[in-house]
Amino acid sequence: MYLTHTFKLLLLAIFCTECLCCPSDCRCEAKDRVVNCSGSGLSELPRSGYNRHTKTIDASGNKIENLRNHTFSRLNIIALEALYLNCNVIVTIEPRTFVGQGTLKVLDLSENNITFIHPDTFVFTDNLEELLLAENPFLNLDENEFRISTLTFIDLSSCGLNRIPTDSLPNSTDGSLQIDFRYNNLISISDDSVDAQKCDNE
Repeated sequence: MYLTHTFKLLLLAIFCTECLCCPSDCRCEAKDRVVNCSGSGLSELPRSGYNRHTKTIDASGNKIENLRNHTFSRLNIIALEALYLNCNVIVTIEPRTFVGQGTLKVLDLSENNITFIHPDTFVFTDNLEELLLAENPFLNLDENEFRISTLTFIDLSSCGLNRIPTDSLPNSTDGSLQIDFRYNNLISISDDSVDAQKCDNE
């Protein structure tokens, strides 16, 4: 009887820990598995306190400058689908930042100071559908930047781009990929880089 009661208490403790954990300086919505750290003055993401089944992290409007290798795999989250890092001051994204984020579908890196993206940066996000990079005014695209066949939308508006290199963008044979090039200074777009894609450059 005593052991049964103890076991029940142990299960209850585990259940409560699973439901109530939340990183410091963040607000959490257990029902929707959302961690909201927006506007908290953070220079880096909290390293602990996440529910393993967190679906959304909103870390927008902070002071994050660098994204280091394995930043997100170390959070021990297994179901992350949306990550908002917009409106920070991000300059550097190390190539293995997103290791282990195969469930990620939406990644917002808009309104930062990103200048370069390593070709391997997004190979670990092989289910990514939306990639938002708008308003990174000094962004330079290299070849093989976005090797993700699942992408349906890339926002490159207001990035100060004047050219799109050959093979910098993924091919979409069914025409489902949409790319927003608005508010750039494009001189040329390689035919190979936009083959079978819908582009908005008005």
